[in-house]
Amino acid sequence: MKSFIRFAGMAALLAAFVAIGSTVGYAQNCEDYDGNAALDAKIRESYPKDATLKVAVESGKQYLEKYGSCEVFKDFSDWLKVQVPKWEERVKFLEAAAWLKERFARFDNSVKSQNYDDAFAAGGEIIAKYPVGQTDKLTGFNSIDQAVTLGLIGLPASYSKNFKNNDQSLKYANIAIAELKAGGKATKQDKDKNDVFGIFQFERSRQDAISELTYTIGFIKYWDKGDKKGGLASFYETSQLPGSFKSQPALYATIGEYYRDEALKITEDIRKMIKDLEAATTDEEKLRIDGLIKGKEALFNGYAERAMDAYGRAHSLSQSTTPDQKKYKDALYATISGLYELRFQKKDGVNTWLSSAVAKPMPNPTTEVEPIKDPEPTTTTTTTSTTGASAVSRP
Repeated sequence: MKSFIRFAGMAALLAAFVAIGSTVGYAQNCEDYDGNAALDAKIRESYPKDATLKVAVESGKQYLEKYGSCEVFKDFSDWLKVQVPKWEERVKFLEAAAWLKERFARFDNSVKSQNYDDAFAAGGEIIAKYPVGQTDKLTGFNSIDQAVTLGLIGLPASYSKNFKNNDQSLKYANIAIAELKAGGKATKQDKDKNDVFGIFQFERSRQDAISELTYTIGFIKYWDKGDKKGGLASFYETSQLPGSFKSQPALYATIGEYYRDEALKITEDIRKMIKDLEAATTDEEKLRIDGLIKGKEALFNGYAERAMDAYGRAHSLSQSTTPDQKKYKDALYATISGLYELRFQKKDGVNTWLSSAVAKPMPNPTTEVEPIKDPEPTTTTTTTSTTGASAVSRP
């Protein structure tokens, strides 16, 4: 029992010593003039320069811990209490600026040199840390230029068969379009004081950026991803938007190619059905097949006319200044003429038909193609054949 009392008392005594010791540890030595002077000088030397501002912050905190409640050093302590938080913000800004500067340099150099893998690596880091549409309070930075650039890169990269980063291009193109349509602020202006977005060879006005980004999405979907319906939707949207790519012949030529390919598939179906018709042995079977052929013919007409419409717009927008341009324009006209002959079973009138078609609004390629039934040919014979003349004059 005596031992218990003895050690219980010792524990209380030790606890008291610990408490006293901790109090002494936090006491400020207001007579440490030499230490104060040294720290004071270090702060005054460090704070005017950005390169040593972090030292000033650390030294300022140390000074306040040691001498902050000392009456004799009150003026300098009060000044530090105001300045240290400002210096801390400045240090954060400088560190953020240094981080951005390093990645800006990498991003800019890779864009100029068309090293697109590096551009996506550096640009992706920037956008991840500073999301589009969220202007950073500390730096005032907004990554809209990086998003626009990475979205637009998908088009020239795809032209050169580099599809590696197209998923990222699609992502950034959609992000950029949403921000641009929402009226997101530009970070710079051109020489005429107009807002511009993107950098170097990818710098665009707001409406041209939206136009080209929308076309880029369509191009990647149609040609790289094999999503023809999705691509056609973006192409049509581009055709309805203001901006430079509304007048891009390739936009309409691609839509025309889609319709042409579908029309040619239908002609193959019709040829097979004609063989079935020729092999049919009963009038009932001939009537059934002939009805199917007429339905396919009407659908072919619909696709052929839409193809000619789209190709006609591409042709009207195409230039013929250079030999290559003329070759392209001539090829478009030859395709239109071939489709016209298949559709109408004649060569005359193609120009008149085209002029009329392109003067109307372009059909939306995502809508269903309506079959176009031609009038039944009149006959002057008294034959009782149930197949009609159309059975032998089909594409």
